[in-house]
Amino acid sequence: MPRYYFDIDDGQFIADKEGLDLPGPADAREQTKLVLGELALHLLDERDFAQLSVEVRDSEGRRMKGTLVMMIENIT
Repeated sequence: MPRYYFDIDDGQFIADKEGLDLPGPADAREQTKLVLGELALHLLDERDFAQLSVEVRDSEGRRMKGTLVMMIENIT
């Protein structure tokens, strides 16, 4: 089973040194969505704007990147 690494950038880069064993790229894509969602919830507790990126790499060097931009605005 391939190992995927999920490097996070929310203004500060955090390299994933452990990785996660997943069956394939479709599973890594779904995990990327989960990671972005969890990070957005956490960061939006602290501020009203979040730009997040998760770069996924596998043990063979293939890469994919997920990016999420969220903003909470008061509309009066």
